[in-house]
Amino acid sequence: GSTTTSTNSNSEGPKSNGFEALHRGYMAKVYDTTSSPFKVCDLVEFVAIFAANPALMAFKNEICGRFNPPASAVPRLHVISFRRIQRDWGLIPRPQMRQSYQHKLHQLQARLKDVRKSLLDHMTKVLGGDKIVAETLLVHLMSRVHYRMSGQVIGKMSLALLNVPPSFPKIVKDLFADLLPTVNKIEVTIQNMNKEALMPVKDYDLNHLSQGKLQNANGTHLIIDETNLNEGKLSDLGVKNLRAIQQVIEEQKVNYDFKYHQMAFATDSPVLVLSTKKSILKCDCTVKLNNSRSLPASYEAVKASPKAVAQWREYLLFAKMMEIQITPEAGKLIQEDLVKERKFNPKMEEATMHLKLGIARLLASSFLEGKLSKDRWEYAKPLIKHIH
Repeated sequence: GSTTTSTNSNSEGPKSNGFEALHRGYMAKVYDTTSSPFKVCDLVEFVAIFAANPALMAFKNEICGRFNPPASAVPRLHVISFRRIQRDWGLIPRPQMRQSYQHKLHQLQARLKDVRKSLLDHMTKVLGGDKIVAETLLVHLMSRVHYRMSGQVIGKMSLALLNVPPSFPKIVKDLFADLLPTVNKIEVTIQNMNKEALMPVKDYDLNHLSQGKLQNANGTHLIIDETNLNEGKLSDLGVKNLRAIQQVIEEQKVNYDFKYHQMAFATDSPVLVLSTKKSILKCDCTVKLNNSRSLPASYEAVKASPKAVAQWREYLLFAKMMEIQITPEAGKLIQEDLVKERKFNPKMEEATMHLKLGIARLLASSFLEGKLSKDRWEYAKPLIKHIH
């Protein structure tokens, strides 16, 4: 038996022979299986025979037509073998590989102070010398969906960065592309929002699910650029697109539009919103860039050496995978601090308290610590005060 699945790529990741410029997707044919082994937004590495000629690699039982376009239109990948790419992206040992993982982690922890400081210095330079925003952005890079509980998404930390000039989003994208495996930038303008759906939409004439820019492999970092957003009227599609972005920010879910109904699929895409003034989107945290006049003209002007970038990439992958436990001493102190704050501000919501704790956990991750200690909570408190 065989199963067929489509593959595509929106995010800024490794390119392969320029095929992405020619085709928006591929049809991967996996043999010796009775059902699809893949889930929506799985990232899969294939070893396959590539076929774009309709006369090449044709099988007797493969009939081309409206529901099965020819390989010249949608290239085929005749799969020999495959493997799912996990959160480690295949670049570092997984925690399940205990011995090699611990060995590599201990090596990194031994030089953590230098690696973390050099990355913070680099990000501070990119951000025009703003150290508070640099550390906030570093904490944001630690965020991911750890689990979902009672409607809450634990581990996410969407961030709105304000006072950003229109030339800066490209610099941020280049920075993220240097540090992270996959990045996707969406420019929010009235024209773009009204132009095409950001969520996947089913085309029943072609029996095809059209790709949307919000459909990304788990772990893809989303940059939402509002810096060129001006006044105007949103169409029904534009309103739907904004709601779709907000749903990713709040729920880490993407609606797939099947015309007659919508189906929400879970995603794991940290979101950074860049705006000149107040954002039209509601994020978990907001911070203002204070040194916008000192920003570099381009990322190339401050780009680090390949050796430094390789160290930062490895550090970020390890840090993002950390599972943080709270020590009893820290737990008691945190509870006392939050109770005091609740008395001072009775309107403070429970979600806000969870967010403060979440930021402290992410900060502990950035120090490659498996536990949130009393000292780390004290270290986190001044940073949390700067985040609205």
